[in-house]
Amino acid sequence: MKSVAQAKFWMPEDKPEYLSLVRSNSKTGRPDTKDQFLLDQAELLRMLVAEANEEEIEDANRRIQYGLPEYGADYLPNGLLNNPQTPLALIWTYPAEPGATLADWRDGIMDALEAPDASPEELKEEVSGLSLESYLSRLL
Repeated sequence: MKSVAQAKFWMPEDKPEYLSLVRSNSKTGRPDTKDQFLLDQAELLRMLVAEANEEEIEDANRRIQYGLPEYGADYLPNGLLNNPQTPLALIWTYPAEPGATLADWRDGIMDALEAPDASPEELKEEVSGLSLESYLSRLL
């Protein structure tokens, strides 16, 4: 698995919450579809978990538990981020309530994909501050 430092990224202008990995086979240098964007987000979350230490993962698991409705963790795999299935489940299939941060983020994906690209400076600044904690703050 690539590290975050080795990965290629894309971000729409003025929408840092949609910072995304770019797959090496992307012809456009950005996610080509909403489905590809969601898969790339799940992969980015997996990469951030793989690079995090145990304390950061425990903090992130607590953030997920307390950042979702009371029943929220019931929809995610046991072990939360200790389970490799959780990133895809959280990003793609978790039933976020209307008005929740995750639901709003999902609703804005198409607008983000249609937005112009961020400047290289804006992208570099956002990537330099990327962490498991900062990533989850976009969703919860």
